[in-house]
Amino acid sequence: MDKIKDINGLDCYFFVRFLRMMVRVMLPIWLLSWAVLLPLTAVHTKSPGHTGLDILIFGNIVPSKQTRYAGHLLVIWICTSEILCWSPSDDPLICYHSMDLVQHPI
Repeated sequence: MDKIKDINGLDCYFFVRFLRMMVRVMLPIWLLSWAVLLPLTAVHTKSPGHTGLDILIFGNIVPSKQTRYAGHLLVIWICTSEILCWSPSDDPLICYHSMDLVQHPI
């Protein structure tokens, strides 16, 4: 990272830091949501009129299986807590993803 700052300047350095932070935030959310929500929505829910990629949408859940919406709610709670609450420090007000700023000052 210091090599980027020395050669290309602070703009590139902060852009690469931003991209690294976005990967750390979004990759776990993407993996969790695909691993949980796609099977939850697509398996054993034969909603009439849904074929192809339409079986993967939120509206594919038939009224008799609406308890599956609880999975969507839990994934939202987990993803929100991952962004807001997980902190490696003892202070819960310090967000985990902002710790990169402390470890790699300019």
